[in-house]
Amino acid sequence: MTFTLRPAIRIQTPMIAALAGPSKGGKTYSALRLATGMAQGGKIIMINTEGPRGHQYADSFKYDACDLTEPFSMKRYEEAIKFVAESNPAVVIIDSTSHAHEG
Repeated sequence: MTFTLRPAIRIQTPMIAALAGPSKGGKTYSALRLATGMAQGGKIIMINTEGPRGHQYADSFKYDACDLTEPFSMKRYEEAIKFVAESNPAVVIIDSTSHAHEG
């Protein structure tokens, strides 16, 4: 088997990152900090499944929220992602996907 080493080249692919940690561990705050840097002044949208908790940083960060409520199916997540993509955001945060697994 032959391996090669070459310089990395940025191709037009979106970056996908996941944050994991305990409840109240700072995932939402960290996601908003990362998104702010990544967006470089562009629009940030949060698909929010956390109810009012998803808006707790509205005084510290500029972002739009798309509140996703039950039922938390993968189909509903897909619909929300397509909906927010129509506004051409620089960054989309999904907070959180654990609801999809719980149904």
